[in-house]
Amino acid sequence: MSFEEYKNLWVFVETEENEAKPVGFQLLGPGRELADKMGEKLIAVVVGGKVEEIAKDAIRYGADEAIIVEGDEYFNYSTDAFGIAMKTLADKYKPAACLIGATNNGRDLGPRLACDLSTGLTADCTGLDF
Repeated sequence: MSFEEYKNLWVFVETEENEAKPVGFQLLGPGRELADKMGEKLIAVVVGGKVEEIAKDAIRYGADEAIIVEGDEYFNYSTDAFGIAMKTLADKYKPAACLIGATNNGRDLGPRLACDLSTGLTADCTGLDF
């Protein structure tokens, strides 16, 4: 495994019933600062039922790009559906890091994703730097 192939900083923009939770948009601010320090792109990851407009909002709030996963199975959060979607994306795109809000769903998804990817997890951060 070569760490050089891992790039970009992801922010998971959490949705529930096709509505964005504010924490994802709030993470785009510090995410932008970190991505700039890393010399990488800031990528919003939006998983939900119909979330194209949420992805456009994420770009307006500072993301360089957005990755969208849409489907009826993502209308409401489930550990398995969201975990598999995020793992599949991470395996394909290889992000250097991913910011996930400390909501109930984020606290479920973050450890699951870290375990699935055999990587570390830093929880309940109030500050990060690069």
